[in-house]
Amino acid sequence: NDTPNLGGGEINLPLQRDHRHPPFMRVSTPESESEALRAVLDLNHAGYKKLMAKNPKPSTTHFRILSHESWFGHEVTRVELTPITGRTH
Repeated sequence: NDTPNLGGGEINLPLQRDHRHPPFMRVSTPESESEALRAVLDLNHAGYKKLMAKNPKPSTTHFRILSHESWFGHEVTRVELTPITGRTH
């Protein structure tokens, strides 16, 4: 691989179901967990309650910086993400 090493690392953040945009996942924070709990209490369907009430899951993603470039006049960084553990990334 002739891509220069521009850096990279590892992201270790828990993921939870995004109750606003199912079936997507989101990074879990104390605020998002409280918001999800309130949403679960308002649900009437037991199946949705079970799905949405699941605890956050640990996840690890490796990232590698591929390039720094300009996109429509904005400076951006192109990265490669590799999910290692966790739910859907």
